[in-house]
Amino acid sequence: MRAFSHPNAAGFAAYSLYAGFRAEVPTRTKENIMGIRAETLGLIVDDMKTSLAFYRLLGLDIPAEADTEDHVELGGNEPGKSGEGGLGLAWDTAAVIRQLDPDWSGATGKVGVAFRCDTPEEVNERYARLADLGYGHNAPWDAFWGQRYARLRDPDGNRIELFAALPGDPEA
Repeated sequence: MRAFSHPNAAGFAAYSLYAGFRAEVPTRTKENIMGIRAETLGLIVDDMKTSLAFYRLLGLDIPAEADTEDHVELGGNEPGKSGEGGLGLAWDTAAVIRQLDPDWSGATGKVGVAFRCDTPEEVNERYARLADLGYGHNAPWDAFWGQRYARLRDPDGNRIELFAALPGDPEA
């Protein structure tokens, strides 16, 4: 379990949990290596405490101190997390999403799926290909948390996020 906050984001605090939650994903083989894989299912919530209480009732092990955070993560594919090999789950308050995406209205796109790419260049390439088809939302940028990041919208308005660690930032 690791708590962290991002000092460059006005009011943005985060709490990460790497325990218990695990969803199986296919093993990467020579036949299915794509350079991209599902990493995190993100939920946007109006009330973090109420939302986390629901998921605790569902059976997830989420410490009570996470109730006051703006961002909470559980599990994921990243090597070293106890959820290694599985799909992570993250919660963001609507206030945090509005800080990061002032155009977000909350009317659509309450679910987000984040895909880890192998390189920052891959983020740029995948974004460009889909943006050309009308799915672009936030063009790639170097985020303060150490990742190349971009946002798309799927046909239903859901947030699809692409990211890759920036060179020299092994934590991202």
